[in-house]
Amino acid sequence: SAEGGTVNECTGASTKRFRGVCTLKTGRSRYRAQICHSSRTWALGDYCTAEEAAAVYDRAAICKLGLLKAVRNSSLNFPAHHYLQQAAFLEAAV
Repeated sequence: SAEGGTVNECTGASTKRFRGVCTLKTGRSRYRAQICHSSRTWALGDYCTAEEAAAVYDRAAICKLGLLKAVRNSSLNFPAHHYLQQAAFLEAAV
């Protein structure tokens, strides 16, 4: 980390399309997924597309809130049925 911040910090501006996604200051298109929980912001990783970062945010929101509460709070970027299909697939694999 250099003084004054690192090149991988978010610009402070979240993307307008997706909740929990911000653009990184890298000079190229990179996106960070992040979620607030217990008064802290947790970085969930850096991704090449905003859509990838938004899907990671959604999964974290489901883990934090549970699927029904995440849907009721309008906390997801994508329709809940997408995650229900993934959950069914994972349960069948176990």
